[in-house]
Amino acid sequence: MTRIVQSFSVPDGSTAHHRLSEWKKEGANISANLQMLLESETSIDQEIIPDIKWPSDWKRPTEEVANKMSNLKCILFDVDGVFTDGTILRDSDGNEQRRFSVIDGHGTALLRESGLLVGVVSREPSPITRARMEKLKMAELHVGAKDKSLVLRDIKARHGLSNDEIAFMGDDVPDLLAFDEVGLRLAPSNAQPKVRGAAHWISLNSGGNGAVREACEVILTCR
Repeated sequence: MTRIVQSFSVPDGSTAHHRLSEWKKEGANISANLQMLLESETSIDQEIIPDIKWPSDWKRPTEEVANKMSNLKCILFDVDGVFTDGTILRDSDGNEQRRFSVIDGHGTALLRESGLLVGVVSREPSPITRARMEKLKMAELHVGAKDKSLVLRDIKARHGLSNDEIAFMGDDVPDLLAFDEVGLRLAPSNAQPKVRGAAHWISLNSGGNGAVREACEVILTCR
């Protein structure tokens, strides 16, 4: 039986709040847009991935995003706020500590084993980050990258990649430069509002707490 929803609320700063605000600015028919989203969700269940029950802790992509994921040849990640929760601990001697998830690391290994080119592009010149990403055998490892767009252009040129064949996952405003160079823009749930607004897909999990693994699993499922 069809159920009519008369009113609802969404958290301030959430993806849903941002989407509703944009619709209001555009003067869009919100009820019609919500109906299209519901129909899109059904379409993915029945057509894109018909043979599995979609896990409740993975963000289901729209049909358009699922198609983008299926054509990827390369995925690149920011580190702080994506592989980590963005926290940097310093002791009295100035030594830094960052926390990484083994679960995320295994996800990138699965991508690599599937034939995807995997790498990281980070602004912070952190020895800890470099050591961790070397252990994960990142094919493209760039730390201390002040202009991520230049790095991505170089990667695309060296590997002969088009924008539609590459994805980037980032969480903060500097990552918008990287977003300009790719066909698929990903963000963890803790990303800054401007980044979430520009992203094609936003994970349910936050950076450092499964966002990378979720992205890896969703991409592999769509492939």
